[in-house]
Amino acid sequence: MGGDRRDWRSVERMSWRVTVSAVSALGWFGLVIAWPFFLADGCSILQNMAVLMLSVVALAIVNVSVWLTFAQSVGDLKDISCDVKKHGMAEGALPLAWLVAIGVWLFWYAGDHSLYQNLAVLLLSVVPVAGISMLLGKCSPHQR
Repeated sequence: MGGDRRDWRSVERMSWRVTVSAVSALGWFGLVIAWPFFLADGCSILQNMAVLMLSVVALAIVNVSVWLTFAQSVGDLKDISCDVKKHGMAEGALPLAWLVAIGVWLFWYAGDHSLYQNLAVLLLSVVPVAGISMLLGKCSPHQR
């Protein structure tokens, strides 16, 4: 990493990250606009919700993978460094995995069940995710 190490705007290889983020955001926005016009009629409301949710997960995965190396290298930059607890990759991946699981449920299985059964699946799926998240937080080596 070159340039003035005190300012994030001078960091080399920043432009491709910004470009990927902008293109992925525009692509996602295009999907959100095009989906209802061309493909949503053949799907149920639950499937359409799943597509929207899974598209947000895909957008997050693209942008996290692009910015992860940059985020790991900015610890010594004065204008954006902060003194907060560092989270492990598992703590960040857990909500995305939960969203994928709920999206899969909504797209393929939710239509066969009542609203109350789907609500029960949603609520019951939160319990293990919250428990694992709490355990990861307690076991974190970076905790103060």
